[in-house]
Amino acid sequence: MRLRSGATTALAVGLLGVAATAAVADRDDDGQNRQAIDTRADYTPFERFTPLAESSNCPGEGSGKQANPYNLPAGGTEGPDRYDQAIVFEESDPVTPQPPQGSQPFAEDLFDMNTQNEFGKDAGRYVFRTHEVGAATEPSDPQSVGGSQVTVTDLKTGETKNLADRNDWERFDGIVWTPQGTILAAEETSAASGRDPQVTQANAGLVYELFVDKDDPSRLDPSRERITRGDGTTDTVRNGIRARPALGSKSHEGMRFDKRGFLYGIAETRGENQT
Repeated sequence: MRLRSGATTALAVGLLGVAATAAVADRDDDGQNRQAIDTRADYTPFERFTPLAESSNCPGEGSGKQANPYNLPAGGTEGPDRYDQAIVFEESDPVTPQPPQGSQPFAEDLFDMNTQNEFGKDAGRYVFRTHEVGAATEPSDPQSVGGSQVTVTDLKTGETKNLADRNDWERFDGIVWTPQGTILAAEETSAASGRDPQVTQANAGLVYELFVDKDDPSRLDPSRERITRGDGTTDTVRNGIRARPALGSKSHEGMRFDKRGFLYGIAETRGENQT
C-alpha cells in the first residue's frame, strides 16, 4: 500500500477488531490470556458470513475515531458471527517515543500490513504494523531523515508506540506473528539503497525477526535473541532485532505460516532478477 506523504489514513478493524476485542475481554485476573487468534494461511471461515452481493463504494466519511469506512457483510449484531468496525489508529495520532527520523511526533505514513500477538499473555491486545518508508538519505548517519519502522498499537489503552526502526530499513511491507512468539517484518525492494552492513551479500530486501517480550509484547526483549554463527549475518549485537537472510533477499510482500509452521512468502518482482 502506498500513500502520499502527509495524507491522513486510518487503520479500521473489522473482523480483526472483533477477534482482538474478544481476546482482550477474556483475560483472566492475573493478566494472562491464552485465547489464540487463528490467522494461519489455511484458516477459511467463509461459511460464517454472507458476502456482499457486489462491490460498493467507500461511504466517504471523514477521518476520525467515529468513522465507519467499510460496508460490512451481514452477520448479525450479537454472538461470534457479528462484524464491527472501529478506528484504532490514524497517521496523525501521536507515537511514543517520537520516531527519531522525523520532526513530527507521529508515525511516518505509508501504513502497510498488520499482525497481532496471536497467543501468550494478552493475546490479541496488540496490533503491529509496518510502514513502507524509504531508507534514510544517509543510512550510516543516525541523524539522517528516513528509514522504515514497526509500530505497535495497544487496543486496550489506544496508545501507539514505535517498536523498532533503523535508518537502513526501507519499504517495510509484509509482517507476521511467528509460532515462536516473535515477529517477522520484510522489506519490499529489489535494489536496496540502504544495504544492511551486517548482510553485505544482500542486494535486495531482507526479512528481520523482532524478539518481543513475552510478558509485554509491546516492547523488545534482547535476551530472547540467539546469535548463531553461520546464519548469514555478521551481527553480534543482541538488541532484539536480527536479519534472516535464509528467507531470501528480494522484494518481499506478504508472509504467512501454515499449521505445520512452514512460512510462505511472495516477491513483487515484475520479472526482475534478484540475489
